[in-house]
Amino acid sequence: MKTLYDLKQSGCEWNIELNNQLSKCGYKKIHSDSCVYLQKTADQISIITVWVDDLMLFLTSTETRKIIKHDILGAFEVTDLGELSKIVGIEISHDRVQKKITITQTNYIDVILLLFAMKMVVVTFRDM
Repeated sequence: MKTLYDLKQSGCEWNIELNNQLSKCGYKKIHSDSCVYLQKTADQISIITVWVDDLMLFLTSTETRKIIKHDILGAFEVTDLGELSKIVGIEISHDRVQKKITITQTNYIDVILLLFAMKMVVVTFRDM
């Protein structure tokens, strides 16, 4: 593949190439978001989300992770950054014991509040 850097159409060309490669691996772009790819089998669900040139893999098994990483490594030069903890100002934490994922934007909210000299107040509503 020829280099795409410094070209006006780089983003479009990258997206076309990525789409072609993920399609070859059996992933389908979902209709509601063109940056999300899905692959379902009888017992597995795999989701790949794209943010510019970063891919986030959401997979139901480590075996599936090995397969898709192999497929992606075969098509592109990549760096595995490990388990996702932050992207685009969104913090992600995992509790494997409770099988829970928490997604927050606390730091972003704090910056916005500071910018406008505001404070956060938490109000709890009780059943009436």
